Amino acid sequence: MSGALVVVGASVRALAECAGRVGWRTPRSPILAVDAFGDDDTRAVTDAWQHLPLSDLARPARVLRAIAQVLDQTAAARTVDDPMQVLLGGGFDGRPDVIEAIASRYALLNNLPPVWRAARAPMLFVDAGIPTPETRLSCPARLSGWLCKRPEGSAGIGVRLADVDGPIWQRRVAGRPASLLFCAHRDGVLALGFNRQWCSPTPGLPFRWGGVASRADLGSAIEREVLAWATRLAGQLGLRGLNSLDFVVGRDGQPWALEINPRPSASVELYDRDAPGLLSLHRAAVRGEPLPNWQAPAGSRALAVVYAERPLRTAARPAAASDWRCGARIRPGAPLCSIHAVAPTAELAARRARRAATIAL
Repeated sequence: MSGALVVVGASVRALAECAGRVGWRTPRSPILAVDAFGDDDTRAVTDAWQHLPLSDLARPARVLRAIAQVLDQTAAARTVDDPMQVLLGGGFDGRPDVIEAIASRYALLNNLPPVWRAARAPMLFVDAGIPTPETRLSCPARLSGWLCKRPEGSAGIGVRLADVDGPIWQRRVAGRPASLLFCAHRDGVLALGFNRQWCSPTPGLPFRWGGVASRADLGSAIEREVLAWATRLAGQLGLRGLNSLDFVVGRDGQPWALEINPRPSASVELYDRDAPGLLSLHRAAVRGEPLPNWQAPAGSRALAVVYAERPLRTAARPAAASDWRCGARIRPGAPLCSIHAVAPTAELAARRARRAATIAL
């Protein structure tokens, strides 16, 4: 890869590590980070870091300023002869104005802005004929059994028990949260892996994202159906590169589509740690080039997010932790770190990660 790569998002450590594993970090191709945390791992695998508060992810001018500031920190990034690209992670879903502002100034190594906008259309799955929980744009007469969603929400932050404020109401479906990580390319869709997900709820955030485990076995019938959804959405939206499709498997075994994330998701690193190369797949697909060979790893990895339960100042890093900031002051409810675990199955990996996360507190 030639030229600087600027990775921008709420937390970019995982994507920066993926870029390093495929050899994109060289003296003439620095990897630069813009995110809200600047943890020790992120700084170790990048050439410069610039702070972007979570509240500024929705402000185009401040995002552009942060990108310009991180570029100014590295002389190699200002080399005129080499193109520079921006890779977006989480934090921009439902914020097409921000993505459009970035794309107007820099080359995006992502889906195009209209794709991001279309992916957050409230009736996307209904219009595509894909099973999804009943969805309304007007308040139901009785709120019991309904949820409210905001299109700009991510990591479960934008989902709550229903009230009159909306703006999107969706019937609640009990079941097992899951996702499909896939690569959309010029010739179709490549399924990379199905994943198990879970929540880390609080009274105010009942659906706060808790973690993910890779290579879940959901049964061939469910996996075929969800892959068909992804293929249909890729054609309808014009998806390219790494994307993820969130869904829930109801108690009766019926899968229901919940959300499409038109970007590399948190599950990417669970596969890339043992089988590097997912960003090479992503880049080739975005450019419309043939995909390089990639073989999924054996076994499962899991990642559990640890949230601070009280104000604290970090010291020694817990075992198997990433996203750690030594000496940082952490407020209650804020992410403290991520805990990793490996196992032969997704269920066992998830249990190990969640158990270790409890010990880390």
